[in-house]
Parts: sequence; C-alpha cells; structure tokens
Amino acid sequence: NIGFRTCADWLSWRVGLAPGAARERVRVARALGTLPLLAQALARGELSYAKVRALTRVATPEDEERLLGVGRGGTAAQVERIVRGWRRVD
Repeated sequence: NIGFRTCADWLSWRVGLAPGAARERVRVARALGTLPLLAQALARGELSYAKVRALTRVATPEDEERLLGVGRGGTAAQVERIVRGWRRVD
C-alpha cells in the first residue's frame, strides 16, 4: 500500500510532475471550486492554464467576472503583470 500525505504528493508521483508544480495544480483546482466563471472558461478553452493559474492567485467570487475580462483581454505575460499589481493594490 503506497501512502501519500497530500493530494499534491500523489499527483507528483502519478504523473511525474515536480512537487512544486503538483502543489500549484492542486492550489488552482481548489481555487476553481469557488470560481465557476474561471473554471468554465478554462474548460471551454477560452483561457489557458497559465492565465487561470495567475488569476486564481488573486481572484475572489466578488471580482471573478472582472478578472475574467482581464484574462480574455491579455496574453499570459500581461495577465501575470496585472496580477502582480493587483496584489500590491489589494
């Protein structure tokens, strides 16, 4: 019986992701549980994983729609920059 302490540990083992990347995937997945607009945009291919990863660092249910517009309007690099600024302002 193989035991894993966390979901990220299992994910890292199962698909060969680096531990940090696995933790980030789990963080994004958990965040999307409270951000249905971003989750739907990712599922439909409207936003890349890179954009969603950045947006989930700052998104709340209250500002999700506004941040969805940010994601749709910029490149992944632009979204990253906006998110960094968003964190400083917030």
